Amino acid sequence: MNEDEVIELEGADGSTFQCQLLDLYKYGEKEYGMLLNLETQDLVLMEFIERGDSGSFRSIEDDAEFEAVSEYIKALIDKA
Repeated sequence: MNEDEVIELEGADGSTFQCQLLDLYKYGEKEYGMLLNLETQDLVLMEFIERGDSGSFRSIEDDAEFEAVSEYIKALIDKA
């Protein structure tokens, strides 16, 4: 998956929105994508599921997992 690639995602309400992939992060056994919602300019953090030569993004349902990944990425960015 290329950075700068525009990805169309579906929201919980069924609406679609376009995001730009900013970066992928490995945390534990999983990979997560930091995306920029091109409409709202909000950052979106989602789990990346690799499937062969392609992949998809899935919402992080577990609040504790979301917090842990968010803190990990924030610490990486603060070190840079």
